[in-house]
Amino acid sequence: MQRISDGVTRGYPLYCDGSISAEKLPRLVDKFRINYQVDADKNSRAYRQRKGLGNAKLILWKKFDDLVLWWLFVSENGEHAARDLETLKNARKDRVRCDDFELVLLTKKMLQNRV
Repeated sequence: MQRISDGVTRGYPLYCDGSISAEKLPRLVDKFRINYQVDADKNSRAYRQRKGLGNAKLILWKKFDDLVLWWLFVSENGEHAARDLETLKNARKDRVRCDDFELVLLTKKMLQNRV
């Protein structure tokens, strides 16, 4: 959940998710690599952002030996192919769930009341 939270707070609030068998995972990763450039390094992401293009990050979690959960996070700024090809949800409106955990948006007022 920490990596998911990092992605959302660092400018990747749009996402889609799913699960896939471990044997089919390499084809999915290749698809995301080719279509969405999820393997871009820090410099490539910065260059794409300067050019007005969006970025994407792929988060994988091997839940069982034969099942992998995945999340594709897309930046809200810039044009990106995932916006046209995938059905994206907004993590600021729809909660991101992972097993018994979910990512919840807390406002500053809510945080101050907790202390």
